[in-house]
Amino acid sequence: MKRTIYALVFTFIAVNLIGQPYPDRHTTNTFDGWISCEKSANPNPARGISNWIMYDLGQGHSLYDITIWNMNHPDYSNDGIKNALIEYSSNGSNWTLADTVTIPQASTSGFYQGFRGPDLGGANARYVLITALDNHGGGCYALSEVRIYTEDQTQDSLDLTLVLCETDGIYQNISSGLTLGGNFSGMGVIDNGDETFDFDAVLAGPGLHEIIYNHAGGMLKDHIQVLPCTDGRCPDCADCVLDDTMSVNMDPIPEDQYRAYGINSAGRVTNSSDVQFTYNESVQLNSGFEVTSPSTFLVEMRHCDVNVLQNPGFETGTNSWSLSTQSGATANWVLHTGDPYEETQSAQINVTNATGTDWHIQFLQGGHSIENGKSYKVSFAARATGATKMGMLVQLQSSPWTVYGDQTFDITPYWEVYEMTFTADETVNGNIKVSPLYGEQAGTFYIDRVKFVELD
Repeated sequence: MKRTIYALVFTFIAVNLIGQPYPDRHTTNTFDGWISCEKSANPNPARGISNWIMYDLGQGHSLYDITIWNMNHPDYSNDGIKNALIEYSSNGSNWTLADTVTIPQASTSGFYQGFRGPDLGGANARYVLITALDNHGGGCYALSEVRIYTEDQTQDSLDLTLVLCETDGIYQNISSGLTLGGNFSGMGVIDNGDETFDFDAVLAGPGLHEIIYNHAGGMLKDHIQVLPCTDGRCPDCADCVLDDTMSVNMDPIPEDQYRAYGINSAGRVTNSSDVQFTYNESVQLNSGFEVTSPSTFLVEMRHCDVNVLQNPGFETGTNSWSLSTQSGATANWVLHTGDPYEETQSAQINVTNATGTDWHIQFLQGGHSIENGKSYKVSFAARATGATKMGMLVQLQSSPWTVYGDQTFDITPYWEVYEMTFTADETVNGNIKVSPLYGEQAGTFYIDRVKFVELD
């Protein structure tokens, strides 16, 4: 399939747009985008005072498909445009409405591949104008990127080239570019009836999944790859499932992914269903369990990290954590509910006087253990205002204060996940502390989802 992309010259009312390094994915960096927080006079007088962005292509071109990436940063995805008017013009004065589109909220994943907008059908134009009608609930209006093709992108084959993480949840409004009146099917697929489909990465689970497009002229197939959460390109796995053993005794067993610490089943997998058991400890298939062709039954043993920290996301208040200051450093900490990394709360550490030595301010939790020869990982989500440096320390919490893991991190104003690993060279029972360190720079720090786990 031939793809010609015109290098856009941007005319707009806010920050510059910066292109992304991969042809079909977009980063979660807020700087890779356009954001408008104040309305201004629209180039099309009929649209009045509004939030808008206009692309000046320098001269007239034959224009075809448009692909739009909504604002993809997890803190600002609500600012992404929801409903918009797309218009084009050859002279900047006379405008033709191409379409009114509904742009799905971005997935906030590094694998986000955007939304296929209208096909301009070869219309000759120099200017393309997008006027926002509303957004996904934020205070501003934003996009990550817009791509306009100058050659027809009509396809005669299914072309998905999509890679997701199993933690991505439901990826919405996936388009293959085909408009043959067909429908999509496959494990994790939800057909939308409009030449797009949603894909539930959690339901599908890790692996290469066949996607089928049935239309009057035949059947086309392609695949979507789902990476396990243990893959370095994906977020951390969720904590282990601690539910009791699940009984799946149904006839037939509904198509689904069943998760539990242990699973036993005496049901039947029939009617071309796809059934998956994901477990931590054991699967017991009892008398009466049966899988009939062409159904699919998959068993996956999931090794999950067990986080030994208490109250790691600060959802139960201030318990289990304390703040220690030394040598004239001053700080305090509170619960913050404005924009946590996950769930409803994070910890806010306000450093009012820094000494330049990170361990002079320690935000800590003690009472943990390590075992000689075993490796451990500490990970956390963090952001900062007015500062960029913090540390992480795993240390004996009494004399001689032996350090087992210690690392300094550069923190940005946006939520990111950081981690360090170490291998214990002795066994310590109940006398280890995990301490984020804030004594190097004054400023406001936020931390969430702190994890201390033993590695394989």
